[in-house]
Amino acid sequence: MGLFKKQPISRILNHVGTLLSASGAKVESKGQSLRFRGLVGETRIEATPSGRKTPNGREVAETVLIQSDLNMPTLPWTDDVQCALNMSASQGALFLEDGGKFRIKSRVSLYSGDSEESVKVYTGITFLVAMIHTNALQAAIVDMLRLPVAKGSMPPESQNGSGWKPTSISRAASMLTESGAFALDDATGLTAEFAWDPGAISALNSLISGSRQCTTRLQIQFQEHPSLGKGLLCRLDLPLHLMDAEVFRLAAGLNQMEFTAENWPPFLGAWTSMPKSGYPTFVSFWPSLFANVIDVEMIAMWMADRARLLPGWLRDNQGVRH
Repeated sequence: MGLFKKQPISRILNHVGTLLSASGAKVESKGQSLRFRGLVGETRIEATPSGRKTPNGREVAETVLIQSDLNMPTLPWTDDVQCALNMSASQGALFLEDGGKFRIKSRVSLYSGDSEESVKVYTGITFLVAMIHTNALQAAIVDMLRLPVAKGSMPPESQNGSGWKPTSISRAASMLTESGAFALDDATGLTAEFAWDPGAISALNSLISGSRQCTTRLQIQFQEHPSLGKGLLCRLDLPLHLMDAEVFRLAAGLNQMEFTAENWPPFLGAWTSMPKSGYPTFVSFWPSLFANVIDVEMIAMWMADRARLLPGWLRDNQGVRH
């Protein structure tokens, strides 16, 4: 009996499958995976048991991977094309794989001891992400190549305001401040800064003091996406000064790292870079319908965790100095 150990059952996969079926998707379930046909390709959701212990004593229970194939014309494999398209990302990053094929990828990690309320949040997020996984990037490809094909329709509630109340932005800013960030908020959103160099507080403080200490900047703003309507735009800018080829390559590497990582914040967005900017940016867009399942505070804290983990990871794995 000990030769065949039963795999732990995912805490969210069956619930996600039920929600997908109720929405009209024809879902095929096999083991710890689901698949269904979307607008332009197949989307797969796979849950993998982990058991990995984290430095703070927690245990990663499972990782949930969401991947969608895009049946689109192939493009040359270039990091700059990948970055240009990922500027329009929502909750998934575009990967250009062997043969020039497009694939969109996202990841969520669940931890042992997560409350039932947290599991419900992850279930709702995974369902909504899977449903609109291809919409934003498919529309960007259609526009870039001027293809005579239909784009995905805008999600429900996409024109009914942001979905999140300004008070939720204020609460998120307060939480970031309490965690050690320098954060400000107003009616349009919030801006927060995290120390990149030890002791850094904010760009303004460094300018006044002449210390030249750098910070990582987070912006969460009420915005409108060209193919997803109203929602929250999140941007995390790293204070690097690289050549375009270097930063495009780094963005692609960060996407790969975050997709395969376990003990990292949810990978629901994409690393990219504007030409001539010199720095990588993590972007994600949360359409208004997500306000029904997640609050701004949780999104902000995920971004804060990412900001605090990156300096050490880049130093240890890419040789990037503070």
